[in-house]
Amino acid sequence: MNDLHNQGSRPDQGEDRHKPALGRARRGKAELLRISRKDETRVVPSAGSGRTRRLMCRQPDGVIVTLAIPQPDSKEHTMRTTRTAGVLEHQPVSVRTKLAAAWTSLMFLYIYVDYLTLYTPGFIEDILNGVVWRLDITQAFVVGGLTLVAVPIFMVLASTTLPARACRSITLGVAALYVPVSIFNVVDESWTYYFGLGAALEVAILAWVIHTAWTWPRTPRQGSDVEASRPRQTARTS
Repeated sequence: MNDLHNQGSRPDQGEDRHKPALGRARRGKAELLRISRKDETRVVPSAGSGRTRRLMCRQPDGVIVTLAIPQPDSKEHTMRTTRTAGVLEHQPVSVRTKLAAAWTSLMFLYIYVDYLTLYTPGFIEDILNGVVWRLDITQAFVVGGLTLVAVPIFMVLASTTLPARACRSITLGVAALYVPVSIFNVVDESWTYYFGLGAALEVAILAWVIHTAWTWPRTPRQGSDVEASRPRQTARTS
């Protein structure tokens, strides 16, 4: 009678077979969740913390195992990315590139100073009358003007093609020669501020060119380091 009573009080085992069997087992920090459903695969969020997630994967025997995978902190990742993203790479520029850029900037100043000079009162009338400043407009005048601007133009090419020694010497000579040429543009001009500003900018670039060419980096000669590294031997007298 007791056996029949115990069997009657137990729940139906047939119904338990249709229900999903859930079992939890802790192994270290990872948590396993076993589910007997074969057709269910989904991601279950972990309880209590957003830094872990549960990933369900299908096993060969049809059992689905859920693993709690720790995730990196999003705030720490964002701060780390922000710190490294603000660093700019400094790429060294060769002396030849610097000189070529300086001569190019000087030519832009020459062109625009001469172009804006056309807006000064009476300048176009003087050109129509065949006079620029105190000089008559002749073929010799135009050839001289072309030569005056052609030298800085060719210095852009010379800065990148000539040997280092020749490039340094020519750069120093041409830049020193064009300093008085730029200052001469201010002489006997009514628009002193305009021509003075143009001459000051040109002289500043020429001074930078002279400084860069004068401080051209040098490579030590072969064998000089070896000679310097050898200890000096003192002669011993008996």
